[in-house]
Amino acid sequence: AALARLKEQGIEVAILTNGVRENVFRVLALKGLTEMFPPEHIFDAISTLDKHGKLHPKPDPKGYQFVLRELGVEPAACIVVDNSRKNVRAAKREVGCCGVIYIGNSLKAKDRKVIDHLSPSFVHLMDEIVAVLDRADFAEPDPIGLPLDKRVPAPVD
Repeated sequence: AALARLKEQGIEVAILTNGVRENVFRVLALKGLTEMFPPEHIFDAISTLDKHGKLHPKPDPKGYQFVLRELGVEPAACIVVDNSRKNVRAAKREVGCCGVIYIGNSLKAKDRKVIDHLSPSFVHLMDEIVAVLDRADFAEPDPIGLPLDKRVPAPVD
C-alpha cells in the first residue's frame, strides 16, 4: 500500500542492489510488487559498470550517482533506504542525498548525525510512510518526509 501511495504522489522509487538483478525480479514477483518497480528502476552492480569496465557497487558513490542520473533525480531530492550503515553514510556524505533511512534496531554514536530515521523493518517503514501520507495536515514534509519527532528514536549501541 505504501509503495502505491508514493507512486500516487509522483515519487519515484528504485532499487540499487549489490545482488543479482534477476533475483530482485523473483522476490518482487513473490511479493506482488513487480508493478511498483519497472525493470528500468532496478539496478545492480553490473548496471554501474563505467566505460572502463569498473564496477561501482554500494557503497561506492558512483553507483548511487549512476542511478540518480538514470532517473533524472538530484541527490538533494533523494532518500536512500538501506540496512547497511556504511551504505547510508556514503549516500548522505559522499553523494549528498537529502535523507537516509537505516533499517535496523540501533545506531552507533557516529551514525546519529548522519542517519535521519531509524526503522526496525521495511514493513514498519512502509506503515510509517502511509501514516505520514494519511495525515490531514500533510502538506510540506520535513526534508525526508517523516515527522520530526519520529527521527532516529532508537538507542545507541
